[in-house]
Amino acid sequence: MTAIITIADAHSLTDKNLYFDASHLRGAPVQQVIDLIEKLSNAGGFEDTLAYVNLPALSIPPDESGRRSSHSKEETRQQRGDALGRNALVKVFDKLAAVNVRRILRLHVDDADEVPHTDAAIERAIRGCDSCSPGEAKRQAIVVELWDWKKPDLSLDVISFAAPDAAHISLYWSGNHTVLKAWASQGIISRHSESRSNLQKITLHASPGFESRKRAVRMVKGFEDEVRTRTEAKVEVVSNWNPEETTSGLDANGSPGASYIGTSEGPPAQTWIDNMENFRAALMSIHRLRKSTCSDPVPRVRVALIDDGVDLLSLETHAVAEAITGMSYVPPEGRMERPWHQSTEGHGTVMANMMMRLNPWISLDVMRIHGETSSVSGGNKVRVIFADSAAEAIEDAITREINIISISQQQQQQHQGKASSYEVAVRALHRAIARARDSNILMFCSAADDIQLLGRDSLPFCVAPNHIFRIGASLPLGQRDPASEDARSISYFFPGNKVAEATSWRRRGRGRTLKPVEYYNGSSVSTALAAGLASVILHCVRVVTEYRERRKTCHEEDGSMFAEWDAKLRSHESMRAAFDNINIPENEDKKFLPVWGLFGETSKQIMAAEDEDVKMSQLEKLVVELCRKI
Repeated sequence: MTAIITIADAHSLTDKNLYFDASHLRGAPVQQVIDLIEKLSNAGGFEDTLAYVNLPALSIPPDESGRRSSHSKEETRQQRGDALGRNALVKVFDKLAAVNVRRILRLHVDDADEVPHTDAAIERAIRGCDSCSPGEAKRQAIVVELWDWKKPDLSLDVISFAAPDAAHISLYWSGNHTVLKAWASQGIISRHSESRSNLQKITLHASPGFESRKRAVRMVKGFEDEVRTRTEAKVEVVSNWNPEETTSGLDANGSPGASYIGTSEGPPAQTWIDNMENFRAALMSIHRLRKSTCSDPVPRVRVALIDDGVDLLSLETHAVAEAITGMSYVPPEGRMERPWHQSTEGHGTVMANMMMRLNPWISLDVMRIHGETSSVSGGNKVRVIFADSAAEAIEDAITREINIISISQQQQQQHQGKASSYEVAVRALHRAIARARDSNILMFCSAADDIQLLGRDSLPFCVAPNHIFRIGASLPLGQRDPASEDARSISYFFPGNKVAEATSWRRRGRGRTLKPVEYYNGSSVSTALAAGLASVILHCVRVVTEYRERRKTCHEEDGSMFAEWDAKLRSHESMRAAFDNINIPENEDKKFLPVWGLFGETSKQIMAAEDEDVKMSQLEKLVVELCRKI
């Protein structure tokens, strides 16, 4: 029996991206697609053969449309060599070729806009040159096996030149009888089927156009018969009818909507957030000095974000070179995967930015899992995970030797009988959580923002309540959010009410523009901040350890004590002790950590110093205080 290997199975063996799906960027500028390729190239890179490439209709740059340009039509013609079609996707395929993509098994491009790409641009995008100047190739051609470029009435000669090895091609017919007759003509179809022996199937996406349905059906039937006759039935023809428009049949997602946890209403300032961002700036000053004396990087803390994916183009890295990779555990939609670098509702993107605003030096493993949104009391929405998807993600986190898992979604335990698929999935999740616990992975999960629910009924917390940090939300001034349920089962309360986004700046094309600040609510925000704080503590220990090892002499202690703390802090009990050491005597609620004491004062001392040794001595004092009694 031949084993069937899925994309998910293959991806579990490599960090490289096995496909490229930009469907969430519909209507975006082409530069955003190029930026996404660059980010994915840095986040593991691409295999030279991709399972598929899926590109949506993108916005038209001002210089590619006389209708949207301030130039006159004549000026526009002169700028683009008298061509009124588009050529923007040439840059996208040039970028894919530059990151070592050499073969695409399935190519899907939505080019049915009122201003589609020129034939020359299509040939140039795939082949590296156009058929009028074949000797002027600017790069190596990309081989395509399944061709689905959604441009109505595209010439078979263009496809033949651009993708001579295609075994399956899709044609989009607008209802023009002349085009259909040309596709089936003796010269074209014979040339295509005889010289391109790989051709096995043609899928015709037909639209009647101005003709009656009865007449159009007859024309399509004639096309099918002519192709079969002229290829001696070697080429299969399948017709799909689209009575209103020529659609590709792809499940193309639109641009992701606003996160359901977001609002643009203004809140009071968050002292907790401000102090931790000041501490990030202090660490940044240490890293800048460190670069001048040492080129070896400090080992990054590996954090697995188990959520609904992350939009890489919206990830704020605070000018630190990111280390990010990912995997999707969401079932495919038709023949299209649901990539880890897309976010179902924007939730995972917010979580990643909350972590990165505290510690941009983490190595982030994005694990997109299957889930759905449901309503809780008060009309609030909560995202509920699928147990089997979460179990797979946690198992992979163990394999990848993750230090911290953040899972800010939950699943209520139900009892449906031993034979149910739900019970099987839950048992798998129980095993995965137990293995993560035994592997000394720090686990953070969110409380439910519903006072009616109990912690003992929520997955993953109920599996290992003594080994998982359960995080509730606090109000801007530190009080517990009344919506947080079952306070006895909550380990700590972190900011989770009207928390401002990490930055009010967002990329717009090649520039940056100011937009209104968004604010976020919910214990999921709190969970991301808690996991971020744990990563900050581990990172500080590693920075000091590396500094001590680098500066050790016979008269100085080495970094062995700090290295021991690094190992010990991987356990739940030790990290809990470090969190508790942040508390100050006058703080009444010991589950809300007043970081302005220890971290706030250390930030001031580090920023006031100019010498690396002085800065490091202050960071050492912080680490020693955090690791007290560990």
